[in-house]
Amino acid sequence: MIQFSLIEIGWWVVCSISLTEILQSLPWQAWFARTLSCFSDLLSLILDEPRTETDYCRLRKLALRLLLQNLKGILLLASFLASWTGFEFLGTILGFSSLWSGTGIGILGVTSLLYFGICFCSGRYRNSQGSLKEGYHYSEITQSFYELALEHSSIVRFTFEFDRKKVLKLGPHPMSEQPVWVCGLARSGTTILTDLLYNTGQFAALTYRDMPFVLAPNTWRSINRLNRKTEPELQERAHGDGLLVGIDSPEALEEVFWHLHDPIAYKDSAKLSSYTPPTETIKYLKDYISCILYNEKSESRRYLSKNNNHLMRLPTLIKAFPNGRFLIPFRNPIAHSQSLLRQHLRWVERHRSDSFSRRYMSWLCHYEFGEDHRPFSFRETNSWNQIAVTKSSDPTQFNYWLNCWIEAYRWIQQFDLHRVMLIDYDLLSHQPHEVLSKVCKYLDLEISTAELNRLSQRLRPTHCNSEQKSISPNLLSEATNIHQMLLQKTQ
Repeated sequence: MIQFSLIEIGWWVVCSISLTEILQSLPWQAWFARTLSCFSDLLSLILDEPRTETDYCRLRKLALRLLLQNLKGILLLASFLASWTGFEFLGTILGFSSLWSGTGIGILGVTSLLYFGICFCSGRYRNSQGSLKEGYHYSEITQSFYELALEHSSIVRFTFEFDRKKVLKLGPHPMSEQPVWVCGLARSGTTILTDLLYNTGQFAALTYRDMPFVLAPNTWRSINRLNRKTEPELQERAHGDGLLVGIDSPEALEEVFWHLHDPIAYKDSAKLSSYTPPTETIKYLKDYISCILYNEKSESRRYLSKNNNHLMRLPTLIKAFPNGRFLIPFRNPIAHSQSLLRQHLRWVERHRSDSFSRRYMSWLCHYEFGEDHRPFSFRETNSWNQIAVTKSSDPTQFNYWLNCWIEAYRWIQQFDLHRVMLIDYDLLSHQPHEVLSKVCKYLDLEISTAELNRLSQRLRPTHCNSEQKSISPNLLSEATNIHQMLLQKTQ
């Protein structure tokens, strides 16, 4: 029986720790991220079915880039094997047995796993992801993965069609014609209202768990099933407004669908204009809703959507879904505009320090704030012209956001209240039980008094700081009149 000295075993331990450090220090993550990015570009072009010589030229260049990336991967692996060979050669000179011996491989494997585990648990091998509030940091691989899933319309379309054809063999979902839409100007209370409704357990919605393949919810959740957590960690969201979100929190992810099917609506980089979606888009929308509902394995849940961009297409949705319900919250215009200004400045700062967060928000068509901000523009309203003397085109100024408030809620107040429920968020926060009771009645929700009390406890009274310097008297008068009319319609 071969005997090994403690010195020889110690040598193998040193080798295993050293090789683990070398393996970890090699830029595998950057290599994989760039390879994945190159692959997504190539796959997108293939799915687009190149037809011109320019397309084929780009195809060849991308194929060459991918080949070079693979060669880089081989070089990385070769550098690690060279290190291994160096230790093997040094061990031979010192008179130790080969690292490839049975005992050597065993000690090498066990020691490397233990060492890696200790380093990982201590945080040495983990990059700090930060918090949602302070700015969540995505790894290079995660960024490339999101790029693969969201950057290229051809890949997005492929995932949607794959999931749609797979799921709709069952036919339309029985509740697909009775969705609930929550929309309004950002910072009006749409998130907390959606979260309260979702927590009744009577709705299905897109959640963070559906990212990044938001148009293939069934397929992606099947693949991602092993990542399911029973008690998801809740964190304060990036807005820094006290709202806690987790992987199963509902979120406005549906706009990826609209960007795919109605790309013309996003061509103007300066604004988001109201438009009428074509009939074919509405047909695909109903299929998409069925996909999301089937994902919940329930025939009684209704689709719940929070999407402020629905203001652009609200008349079409009202007409297309006669059994649907529409909730539009509003707030005191001064407090609301102050909140909008604060968030815009917050997101501008974040986008300038984190370019990926800007791309991420652009993929989801979240243009409410930040470097890619695009205000709504409604053809039927002309407040920009009526108050041109005092309008502001600078989103770092309060009057700009007050004018955005006027634009949005002048547009909203024209809708039929039989189909749309306006919700005074200030009243909701002060009298949650009474207002939520009316909301549940409007939505035909059966909910117990105890459940209503539980949901009501999550709301806190809002406070309005009416002191605002440099406010335009004309804008203030306009906003006050619209606010009063909205209050009258809620009574």
